[in-house]
Amino acid sequence: MSALPRSLTWGWRLWAAACLLLMAGTVANRIASRTYVLPLTLTPGASAETRVFRLGPDALRMQLAVERDANARQAPEGADGRLRAEKEGGRDRAEASGAIRVETDRFSGDFDIGAPTGHSARQVFRPLTPRPVQGDAAAVVSPARAQLPRGGSRLRVTVLDVELPLHGTAVVLDVEPPLGFKSTQSGYGALWPFFFWPYLAALLLVPGGVLAAATWRARRRSTR
Repeated sequence: MSALPRSLTWGWRLWAAACLLLMAGTVANRIASRTYVLPLTLTPGASAETRVFRLGPDALRMQLAVERDANARQAPEGADGRLRAEKEGGRDRAEASGAIRVETDRFSGDFDIGAPTGHSARQVFRPLTPRPVQGDAAAVVSPARAQLPRGGSRLRVTVLDVELPLHGTAVVLDVEPPLGFKSTQSGYGALWPFFFWPYLAALLLVPGGVLAAATWRARRRSTR
């Protein structure tokens, strides 16, 4: 490289820096968009634990993926967009309530299994919402406290109570990422373009090819 014209030398340096930026951004994108999945059986006392990594402080967002009740009858979605299902003789899995305790390295709080917010062909998705402290309906787990810190942290969930239709049901608890294709939390927007890293890599091939051709011509002239 020392024998090359200064313009080519700087061109290669900038191209290498762009390649490193692409690699770093792609890795960060994968980390920030990872959903942590915890299999859990909804029986009082059952628990699951994992370690969650965050690039920066991030609010804790969780939901349960509950298998549809085969005996349930699905009603049309209401105006609020939430799935409402009924079962003859009582509430089904989409309506039964429960509570889960969530513990991290920095806080501990109880969360209710919320009303369904979406569904697929086989599952109903139910978010976990902060449970009011007993005796004080206004006191809930503060969003400022219910955060995952930067770096790795322990996350443990324990089932406190659950209604009969959900009792013993095997579910999946998703710890939702701060970066998604359709939604991005504050501070993570710069990583969103790296979902398209193959196209960005293809674009880098163009200046790389131009630099390679110019370098070949410069080397050839210097050997004459």
